[in-house]
Amino acid sequence: MDHEVDPDSKSLNGLFDSWIHSIQTLKKMDVRQVDGKIVLLRAPTMQGNDGPFVFNEMRQMPSPEAEAKIRELRKFVNTFGPTFDAVRSMASKLDDIGQAWRELKTDVNRIVSAQGLASMPDEVLSNIFILAQRSQVKNKPKLSITISQVCRRFREVAIGTPSLWNLIAYKMPEEMALTFLERSGVVGLHVIISEYWKRSQRPRERDEADKFFGVIHPYMGRIARLDINIDDDSPASRLLAFMVKDRSKKGFPRLEDLRINYHEEITNAFCPADVLLGGSVRLPSIRNITIGSNCRIPSVRFRDNMTEITVELLDGFKEPSLRRLLTLLETSKSLKDVTLVASLSSFGGRTFQTPTGNGDGALSITSFTLITKCLSIFNDETFRSFIRACRFPNVTSLFIKASISDPDCCWPYPTGRRLEELNKPREREIRYRYDSKSHSSFGTFTSFD
Repeated sequence: MDHEVDPDSKSLNGLFDSWIHSIQTLKKMDVRQVDGKIVLLRAPTMQGNDGPFVFNEMRQMPSPEAEAKIRELRKFVNTFGPTFDAVRSMASKLDDIGQAWRELKTDVNRIVSAQGLASMPDEVLSNIFILAQRSQVKNKPKLSITISQVCRRFREVAIGTPSLWNLIAYKMPEEMALTFLERSGVVGLHVIISEYWKRSQRPRERDEADKFFGVIHPYMGRIARLDINIDDDSPASRLLAFMVKDRSKKGFPRLEDLRINYHEEITNAFCPADVLLGGSVRLPSIRNITIGSNCRIPSVRFRDNMTEITVELLDGFKEPSLRRLLTLLETSKSLKDVTLVASLSSFGGRTFQTPTGNGDGALSITSFTLITKCLSIFNDETFRSFIRACRFPNVTSLFIKASISDPDCCWPYPTGRRLEELNKPREREIRYRYDSKSHSSFGTFTSFD
């Protein structure tokens, strides 16, 4: 592994020479290790040839022999001092060298690991890349590019994995979008239409919407997931209008997942996103629709193959919006899983009903998830009021995340008119988990009709 050399760094030759001199000095002084201890064998001792030196008890002064021995000892100490300092400096430098060695060892292990991945079969390595990208919430395109720059082997496999390059965003630079489209092969595309790429980035100009439409136009039949985040008269709204108009007859044959977030500022009676929900554009493969709104709930035409819908009622939503949503849900014959994210504290103590065409409610819905936001107080009264409005008589799995005052409460799920048709109570599962610190509910318990 190559390392850059600092031109101001000093050569270690002088340091090594100092170390060698210090070690040679220690050898001359006959420094040895005896019984686990370092001993200076040639150091002067206080023992004379005729016995220990003693001080004159009368004068409290050392004898001439003792004075000579003291001078000998001082000379040795003064001579050994620089050698000891050099050895101590050597130990400090050795710690630095040890740290450099450990860093090098880490680099070597990384290289070995990379070599191990690179030696895997193409399909295994490709699946690893795909799983790594799926684990990313943001910056998936950046991860794909990074993987392709690790080494030649990674680049070959990454470029040969189309699903690493199928995310195309209106916010992308044109050259980047073209590269991703080319490398994505024939897999379904995930297209994001939003005003911004990063928060620091300026909105695109109107003519850039025309340019991006020219880029994405040949590939629109491959769109499998479409994320829309627009407001009134924006370039992104203009782009979506181009796309909807162009596909008015052909539709989006591979679109399975549609996610629309309506900005609070949307006031126009017409929004191109509404067209996708209203049924005038063919969506034969649609499976899931996600809507984020606080007031705009457009008409939705549910297809027979559509089984899931997620709706997030943004802060400040109006009761008519919820009533309109529930009315729409009851028109579906295929929906099974419904997820609603909302703040329902304003509905405590009130009962509001939603008219139904056949009086039976949404019979196809069997799983209902309710998530309340902003620590809404979700008490028994609120629950009953809301459930009466929903009228999903065949729900067997109810999942609630809410802030509640009593973690042991057990709410019965009413079946309305269908209760009379039941010969015996039907067991229902309500999943909840209670967190005493945040007073949030999430988990399971059983109740009966």
